[in-house]
Amino acid sequence: KSRKEEHPDECNYETVKKETRNEKFVNSAELPSDTVERMKHVATLIKDATPKIVVLSATAGTTNHLEEIAANLFNREIEQAHDRITRLEFQFIEFANGLLTDEKLKGNNRYILDRFQQLWKFTKNSFTSVEEKEVLAQGELISTALMHFYLRELKIPNALLCAFDFMRTGPNNEPDLEYIEQKLREQLACHPASISSSLRFILQE
Repeated sequence: KSRKEEHPDECNYETVKKETRNEKFVNSAELPSDTVERMKHVATLIKDATPKIVVLSATAGTTNHLEEIAANLFNREIEQAHDRITRLEFQFIEFANGLLTDEKLKGNNRYILDRFQQLWKFTKNSFTSVEEKEVLAQGELISTALMHFYLRELKIPNALLCAFDFMRTGPNNEPDLEYIEQKLREQLACHPASISSSLRFILQE
């Protein structure tokens, strides 16, 4: 039997990836109205007691929007970049308000604003391919944080892990697997066994 047949309820990386990127919205300037429901659906897939590491992509349409912002910044089209950043920021605040009902957790909107501060700074400084990668990374950082907050609202134990804390490549630009395994074990060990036995680790790429 395949692993899927033997473990039908297991939510592995491919399952989560499929759920969070079920559709591709090409050149979408708006977050799809069903994105909140999709994130809630993914939460139902990972809420069982099995410990797991979850990797989430950016919400649908976000990467395209960030690519358009990066193109504006490359071309120093600052007014257009301002407009796109503003619209995306308001959309994510609205998204968070639609996802979360706990007023204390809604206070975590500060995290979203901080992520957008990273984008705003590029409208004032030089912009290269290095900064482009940082712009595109904001989509995953925000989506993983929102999932983290939503699981907390559901009283589901989880912790955010940042890939920068344990990922690196070797001389040939290939993943340094020995280093990654060592550092990832160190990250996981930071959480008490009594909690991590049912913990979901939300990985920030």
